[in-house]
Amino acid sequence: MFSWDISMQTGDGHFIFDRKSEKRASIGKSIFIGDRVWSDRNNIFMKGAKVFSGAVLDLILL
Repeated sequence: MFSWDISMQTGDGHFIFDRKSEKRASIGKSIFIGDRVWSDRNNIFMKGAKVFSGAVLDLILL
């Protein structure tokens, strides 16, 4: 279950290249979200993130 204002970013939004090899250095990655996950508002899931089943993600952690 997801609240409002959730962002998922599988890439950087721009390309970064290695000057020597001229190959792309910033490669996008998948985001894994398991079953029965609850995410509060304003969370951002970045590339390569893994959230396992049963997790609860809150905006403010004490």
